[in-house]
Amino acid sequence: MNTPSFKEDHISQIPALQMLQKLGYTYLSPVEADTLRGGKTSNVLLDDILRKQLKEINSFGEIDEFANKCIEVAKIRYK
Repeated sequence: MNTPSFKEDHISQIPALQMLQKLGYTYLSPVEADTLRGGKTSNVLLDDILRKQLKEINSFGEIDEFANKCIEVAKIRYK
């Protein structure tokens, strides 16, 4: 009889990552995430991805000034 694992990564983290990937999210390795953060571990926003997604969902295909200001405010707030 196998003893079940009670390690957090086995019972919650890995299943959560798998579910998010099935929903369409892309897994970023720690190195990729660090690169996209510009080496700043305190930076929770991935600016380039955020700008790309805002441009993609904007019907005009460009980020307006309001969206740019929102990004800047978020960067300040979530440092």
